[in-house]
Amino acid sequence: MSANVVIQWLIVACLLAWSLWRVLTLFTPHRPNGSSSNAGCGSGCNTCGACTPTESAEQPVQWRKPS
Repeated sequence: MSANVVIQWLIVACLLAWSLWRVLTLFTPHRPNGSSSNAGCGSGCNTCGACTPTESAEQPVQWRKPS
């Protein structure tokens, strides 16, 4: 192999490794650092009210007769 081919493979390998790292960091879940202000819905804190739907979010189904 010539030096040019090795340099091209190294550049491609570096770009591929960076791309893989970037995609993995975007799609992996983020862990909270343990403080209560960053608690998720599964923590049971119930401070923000986002864990449970409100009563007004539910709407009954209204059936209509075909015309």
